[in-house]
Amino acid sequence: MTVADFVWVSSLVYAPIHTEVIAKVLPSTSPAAVAEAIYQQLREYFKPGKYPPGEAIILKELEYQVRLSQGIQYLHSVTIGDTYNQPYAPVNFPLPLTHSIPEFRSVSCILQGSDRDYRYIKGNPDFF
Repeated sequence: MTVADFVWVSSLVYAPIHTEVIAKVLPSTSPAAVAEAIYQQLREYFKPGKYPPGEAIILKELEYQVRLSQGIQYLHSVTIGDTYNQPYAPVNFPLPLTHSIPEFRSVSCILQGSDRDYRYIKGNPDFF
């Protein structure tokens, strides 16, 4: 009895993920601390082994993850850019292959404080 005629072995392919978050911070909250909290939250979400291979990234889920960070009063947007730094804003962000897994690289935070806007880049933004 033959179970399979052919077997292909393939390693997982990392798909680099760069995100941008635009939000308003709560009054008397440190924008630097909020940016760090957002980075840590997304880093934990995309931790290797937690995200199934080939599954599309759902932007609403990323928004939820960012909202879990402390200090955000209002979340304007969360976008994903690919390795060529092109914003991509569909409902789902498809991974390139069925055996791809996301590799979280960086987050760019534009945070509106009570007196001015702040911009932070956390992680490894190898395309900036």
